[in-house]
Amino acid sequence: IVIAGPMKPVSQEEVKLLKEFSDKGGSLIVMEDPTKLTDFGDESHPLAELLSQEWGINFDDDVLIDLNSAQPTIATAAYYDSSHPITVNMNNLVSFFPFTQSLSVADTTNGSTLSQLVRTNERSWGETDFTSLSQGGQVTRDDNETLGPLTLAVAGENPATKGRVVVFGTSEFAADQTFDRLGNGDMFVNSVDWAAEQE
Repeated sequence: IVIAGPMKPVSQEEVKLLKEFSDKGGSLIVMEDPTKLTDFGDESHPLAELLSQEWGINFDDDVLIDLNSAQPTIATAAYYDSSHPITVNMNNLVSFFPFTQSLSVADTTNGSTLSQLVRTNERSWGETDFTSLSQGGQVTRDDNETLGPLTLAVAGENPATKGRVVVFGTSEFAADQTFDRLGNGDMFVNSVDWAAEQE
């Protein structure tokens, strides 16, 4: 099941069905944009809670700023996990992620195996001052904002249930206007293939 760029939170009932699906060995691909770019508002976020509690994957609710990119709000992949089937052959391909949030991985994962598939360079950070971003002014890093490398995509597998999940902090990397550019299409197709156990 691919959940691509929801503008409203996935409901509690839907999340219950998704959990039952993954508990039976089903796979999920979640591509969720930063909250400020959606209509989530202050509503509860059951899908984020599921990913955090069941998989140890958390959305950081920021927007990545990448100073190595021609457009700082477009984060580029600097490091791939060369041991994972999704990214093992990506080292000669650049992928990029417009208006993405970073992801963090918990220390304990309920037995799941997690891989930080894509990370940014050291000249990046997670911007939390959304007012400055929306006004188009110059954005500078505050001391409380996390410095890169930051994680852009995470894959997880539960050895007990055989369920799999791939999480991205944006849906824009796989949109029509970016899918065929550089390695973005490869990243998405590899993720679908791995989720379907057809890597």
